[in-house]
Amino acid sequence: MKAILVVFFLLLLNVSLFPQKMFYSTGDDYSIKSANFDGSNGSTLYISATGTPKGVTVDVLNKKVYFSDNHFSVAKIMRSNYDGSNREDIISSVSAISITVDPNGGKIFYTTNDDYSLKSANLDGSGIATLYTSATGTPEGVTVDIINSKIYFTDNHATVSKIMKCNYDGSELVSLVNSVKALNIAVDPLIGKMFFTTNDDYSLKSANLDGSGINVLYISATGTPNGISVDITNNKVYFTDNHGTVLKIMRCNYDGTNRSDIITSTKAISIVNENFEGALPVELTSFNYTFKNNSINLNWETAAEVNNYGFEIERNINNFEWGKIGFIEGHGNSNSPKFYNYSDSDLENGVYQYRLKQIDNDGTFKFSNIIEVNVNIPTEFLLTQNYPNPFNPSTTITFSIPSKDFVKVSVFNSLGEEVKTLMNEEKEAGNYNLEINMNGFSSGVYYYKLSTTNNSQVRKMVLMK
Repeated sequence: MKAILVVFFLLLLNVSLFPQKMFYSTGDDYSIKSANFDGSNGSTLYISATGTPKGVTVDVLNKKVYFSDNHFSVAKIMRSNYDGSNREDIISSVSAISITVDPNGGKIFYTTNDDYSLKSANLDGSGIATLYTSATGTPEGVTVDIINSKIYFTDNHATVSKIMKCNYDGSELVSLVNSVKALNIAVDPLIGKMFFTTNDDYSLKSANLDGSGINVLYISATGTPNGISVDITNNKVYFTDNHGTVLKIMRCNYDGTNRSDIITSTKAISIVNENFEGALPVELTSFNYTFKNNSINLNWETAAEVNNYGFEIERNINNFEWGKIGFIEGHGNSNSPKFYNYSDSDLENGVYQYRLKQIDNDGTFKFSNIIEVNVNIPTEFLLTQNYPNPFNPSTTITFSIPSKDFVKVSVFNSLGEEVKTLMNEEKEAGNYNLEINMNGFSSGVYYYKLSTTNNSQVRKMVLMK
């Protein structure tokens, strides 16, 4: 047991050695950089030859960084591994401003000032489609709500600027916030909030997903908040503030409190972190049970998983206290349904409650709903009177056996002759209901008998047609 605990501790320690990352583009040296969530361990992944990397996003399922590089002569969307290796061009001849991905749906979405449009494509850059073209302005920031398959984007007209949303195919286009020149946008569909930066009053704002309830979270003293990303696991907003002399990446709570500088002296343009809105957390779609053979079998399913370390199974007996009874390893990152099960055996009578503690790779966790099971294993051999009685042509009997045994249930006529066998098999301890159908038999008095290895009991019933 001690060895198991040591191994488990080392596993948790190993997880903590790999903190999650944020990525950002910067106009300081025209590069794509990465850092830990606290701003430490900064690293340069890519430096543009003649242009300016702008939009940046991550595919957390496949550990890829997508970014745009707007050269003077050659503009393109690229992707690489988290460490900058295996870099490749995805879409050429496009001056993309902002970019986002839905790795579960296999799509990238981007805004471009080539034709002032919002476009979609497959993750490999194929299948490009135009979803929206601005009449007189420029779509800029773009993000996705992957739970509801919606795209949120900004359109900065010369006279009319707004935040809009549409379906993944561009349909059901609606304006959410009018008269706002939003630069970048992020959403948290889990709590129904959007966040955006604007150069109308050089601020960071929040609103409900329908555009109502706008709140100012931060106003820059001399610069312009620009890039923005949300950490939907920890309810944090990361944003850039490009002052004339002081440039930095900052973060705060969803209500604007606890604001702090993360990285200073950097003119960051776009920013994204691994817990952004395109990183769907573990989505538990079902959690249920079956009771069989004196065991409770727990079954659950996930639709998608991101950074899923696994599930602790916790149990509470008779409302006493919760305790861990098992652990099932998760699938890490997955965009397909996964099925899990756990069996709790050799139970005694009582009220059992179960819940799942889903744990991410960074140690954060959340609980599932609670399942309650009333275990009532009989303590005595019992055969009850049938109901209804008299009956025509069917009636029901109930019997209980306190332990696993071979069970036979038969029907006899008034002469003692066996006329029907209802059950003749081994059964687990438990309570059973059994229907007796006497269709085809004449009216009269009949007897039904329950027999096990060491016990038997007989009761009378009346068929009346």
